[in-house]
Amino acid sequence: MPVRRSDAPAVIAPGDTATLRFEVYNQGNRSAVGIAVAVNAEGKFIPANGQASAVVPDLGPGAVYTVTLAVIAAMDITP
Repeated sequence: MPVRRSDAPAVIAPGDTATLRFEVYNQGNRSAVGIAVAVNAEGKFIPANGQASAVVPDLGPGAVYTVTLAVIAAMDITP
């Protein structure tokens, strides 16, 4: 299942708060179920509001769902 990601702002410096936006697209011919999007706790982003993941509702064929997560960039991230 393809996932497109966009970031705002485009350049994220250490300690900055940013918004990660994921578009989940079902390109199959059956409903997609049990989908979740998450920020890896060991990665370079920390959830800004305590929400590290989001559950995506069941997606019918061709459906798109957008997930937005607010994050803080780790202090050792390279802009």
